[in-house]
Amino acid sequence: MLLSTVPTRGARFVLACQTVPDFRAPTWPDGLVPAQVHLDFYMDPIADAEPAVLAAGALRHDHQPSRPDGRFVVSLDPVGHPFCLCEE
Repeated sequence: MLLSTVPTRGARFVLACQTVPDFRAPTWPDGLVPAQVHLDFYMDPIADAEPAVLAAGALRHDHQPSRPDGRFVVSLDPVGHPFCLCEE
């Protein structure tokens, strides 16, 4: 199965994904299964966007390398891929 976004007028990118047989969720930052993809989403401030991300099924990762300044927050999508919410 392939999932692809439909570009809208003025879109700057298209993101396409596909299922993988025998998928194993990444165990980032340590572990046997490395991250397969990483996306950074920029917004300002992070605190305004994070509730929507969590409501969509993401989890805040225990590993937060940007502490103490908090310029980005590491989250996991519902299957475990890490991504970051970043302040511009």
